[in-house]
Amino acid sequence: MHKVGAVAYGGMLGFFNTLFISVGVGSYAGGESSLGIGIIVFMFGIAPALVTGMVLGALAAATDRKPVAARCAFLVLPAVAVLLGMAELFGLAHMFLLSVIPTVVCALVLERRTRYVAPVPLAVIK
Repeated sequence: MHKVGAVAYGGMLGFFNTLFISVGVGSYAGGESSLGIGIIVFMFGIAPALVTGMVLGALAAATDRKPVAARCAFLVLPAVAVLLGMAELFGLAHMFLLSVIPTVVCALVLERRTRYVAPVPLAVIK
């Protein structure tokens, strides 16, 4: 995948990650305020998620030939750190474990999608 494609893919995953988290947090909150909490989480989380997703997409494109375990660490740890910072900033640390699941999944999807795959040599018939 080209670098621009990886950056765009990371931004898209950041958007969907924010959407999943806002729905999850809103559902967890329950009651009449669940829609409002979900909208607030989405509104304040979309900008950091897009920026983080695009930066991680660029990092994924730059490290496409590195070992898979190292790439997973490069992509998952910063995403979780940004999520933890946002949760602490807004006083939602008790919902961090609920929110970390889609974040880790999106980071691992980004890793898998941007991984270098060696081309298969053409078969030769003798």
